[in-house]
Amino acid sequence: MAEKFNPSEEQIAKVLEKYTARQIAIAYLRASRRARQTETAFKALDAVSGAGFSAATGDKAGVMNGLDKLKKVLRSANETSEGQS
Repeated sequence: MAEKFNPSEEQIAKVLEKYTARQIAIAYLRASRRARQTETAFKALDAVSGAGFSAATGDKAGVMNGLDKLKKVLRSANETSEGQS
């Protein structure tokens, strides 16, 4: 996992001088949304990759498990995005 970014007080002061509170809030919300979408994409890719590997090896149960995992990931992402609207 990535190291947590801790900006300096000087960096924070520069941002606060340059942008309004509204602009900062919008940027924060956009970044949060991108982070959620990226996390969902990686989880979906993992599920599809697992299902594909299982299909290549002839593991029908593994394919079903991978597709079930994908369905859960996408359902969860859809519920989260609907709650954010």
